[in-house]
Amino acid sequence: MRKKLKKLLNNNLAIFGLILCVILTLACIFAPLLTKYGANTVEVNEILLAPSKEHIMGTDQLGRDVFARLLYGGRISIAVGVISAIFGALIGTILGSISGYFSGKIDEFFVKLSELFQIFPSIILILLISSIIGQGVKNIIFIFSITGWMTTFRMVRNEFLSLKQENYVQVSKAIGMSNLRIIFKHILPNAMSPVI
Repeated sequence: MRKKLKKLLNNNLAIFGLILCVILTLACIFAPLLTKYGANTVEVNEILLAPSKEHIMGTDQLGRDVFARLLYGGRISIAVGVISAIFGALIGTILGSISGYFSGKIDEFFVKLSELFQIFPSIILILLISSIIGQGVKNIIFIFSITGWMTTFRMVRNEFLSLKQENYVQVSKAIGMSNLRIIFKHILPNAMSPVI
């Protein structure tokens, strides 16, 4: 861990990127403090203004402040990205745990399902699903969640395939513990490092 942190700190480009990401994220979170305009505040007298002190990035064709729209839009983008990543990781973790622990036909089914999702380019799959279920933030989060679980699934599955051979798992089976308890209480905590 220290080696990786030292390597990161020695990489000026990575540090610059990290600082930029933190600044942009904080700017989006604290948008009401950075601009007095709302994202959809229309000013009919201020259509297509050039950047100025009043409007840092100017205004659009409806008189809305571009800087305010950028910050408030960033909030939605960050929320969609974070929530989708969490749900995608959750789906991948659950399916990977079940697949890796039970093996056999269950494993085969989930592996084929993940391969089926990976056959299509993700953008085509996202456009296809969004045309079926419609647009909106909740639908976008749902789409990204169900199309972003495959990497986590494979990592967790691989961890389970090796960890289920450990002695503590065999002992848990021998004393009559349920499969769900073995999966989620004993093996999964040991398989979480790649997910994190």
